[in-house]
Amino acid sequence: MSELSNTSYLILGMLDAHPHSGYDIKSIADHSTRFFWAISYGQIYPELTRLESLGYAEVESESTAGRARRVFRITPKGRAALKRWLEAEGEDAFEVRDELLLKLFFVSDAKTRRLIAKRIKARHQAVLATLRGVEKHLKEVPHARRVKGSKDVLRGGLRLHQAIYDWAQDLENEPTHTS
Repeated sequence: MSELSNTSYLILGMLDAHPHSGYDIKSIADHSTRFFWAISYGQIYPELTRLESLGYAEVESESTAGRARRVFRITPKGRAALKRWLEAEGEDAFEVRDELLLKLFFVSDAKTRRLIAKRIKARHQAVLATLRGVEKHLKEVPHARRVKGSKDVLRGGLRLHQAIYDWAQDLENEPTHTS
């Protein structure tokens, strides 16, 4: 088992783009990776400390305007580990946990199926609106501060959620269950 987890690599990837504090990483993740890989403060701060102790990250500065704030940057060792991870072949885990899809799996009547489809559609409509806001914001972020693949993942997210929205719309409009 590797000493680094996917959470480690998420943090290293953020640090590779630009030095950040734990707060910065959480803020960026909340507007980007949370749509496919959520992370909490409870994961970030211990992991930053661990990455520092292993030599993958280092503290760049300790405070800002008298406020205690640790800003980390990636080390050459961390950058090399991130590169190896990006290029490595493996299982490339994929998991979807969606309560509405679970409910849809077990539904037997058309009325309830349509109600669930309507909720799926509304959820993905809201995600699309959020992603479009992220897209607008991303255009305003200087290129040097942007995570390299963010536009690619955003474009994929927009297409994915649009497809699910369209599918749910079709499902909502179906009069009877078809297989």
